[in-house]
Amino acid sequence: MAIQQTYSMIKPDGVRNGHIGEIINRFERAGLTIERMELGMVTPEQAKIAEAAGASAAPTSCHPERSAEGAEPKDPATSEPSATPASLASEESPEPPVVIAHMLPDLLNLYGDGGNVRILEQRLRWRGIPVEVRRIQHGEAVDFSQVDLVFMGGGPDREQKLASEQLLAMRDELAAYVEGDGPLLAICGGYQILGRQWLWGDELVPGLGLIDMETRRPGTSADRLIDNMVLESPLAAHPVVGYENHAGRTYLGEGVEGFGRVVSSCGHGNNDDDRVEGARYKNVVGTYSHGPLLSKNPEVADWLLARALERRAERTGTPAADLAPLDDSAELAANASMVKRLS
Repeated sequence: MAIQQTYSMIKPDGVRNGHIGEIINRFERAGLTIERMELGMVTPEQAKIAEAAGASAAPTSCHPERSAEGAEPKDPATSEPSATPASLASEESPEPPVVIAHMLPDLLNLYGDGGNVRILEQRLRWRGIPVEVRRIQHGEAVDFSQVDLVFMGGGPDREQKLASEQLLAMRDELAAYVEGDGPLLAICGGYQILGRQWLWGDELVPGLGLIDMETRRPGTSADRLIDNMVLESPLAAHPVVGYENHAGRTYLGEGVEGFGRVVSSCGHGNNDDDRVEGARYKNVVGTYSHGPLLSKNPEVADWLLARALERRAERTGTPAADLAPLDDSAELAANASMVKRLS
């Protein structure tokens, strides 16, 4: 069967208003595969397409092909694409790739959470660092000793239960990875599974117990915690913005710090009581922040990537690489726009 391809463009107001994650999620729910995704200035050719479709042709403030800060950006209208696919980059470069394990994307990918993996991948490419993404589907195995960064998204109750069962079967290997300072980002359902117990419908079920925390029933309130939120986090100099939607209330144990603290008038965090959002343990970050989280919070992305580069150096015996600064003006402008709206 022939493979059909198409080109889609998100209008500037869709970028400004934070709709990228939901659009990506709709593509993925429809069973479509995104082969390439870029933030870029609208070229004359793209403007013609936009005008034909009735879209605004106003240029965005996003970047076409970015390299390290200080390097001249390339004009997509006149330049050949500089980013090679991750698999090709890892084959052609003598430098070993950073290996990212995307756990169970067929089960855990609500609200465009898988976009976080694409962001991590692209931020490495922009710096010329080879990267390999391994998407571990339901029923497949993974050798965590050969992985530098793990990502787990959120999912509906049924899919989250299936994911939990598979993750419990590899619990010891994942625990060794975490205790060995392996970086891990877990969103919503994936975050809940890391604790001692989590809420499946009205039933409390065992979690992985990798973090001293538990998710409980909401008590007398049946309300879900749904809202945008702004956090202060030690992982970022700028505020962290995200979107929460969860029924369970999560409580951290002794010695477990939050990912951040809710400072906006809207949003709740882990529960109704303490304004703490998410959890940090060693190099693990758990959070209820959908979005995708990393699209407007590049400092958090780079914190994870720095830990991944440290692990790659230890795993392969190669020198640790530095993360060259990137021009994150577009991402930080989107961040500032949300902070202003929610303040």
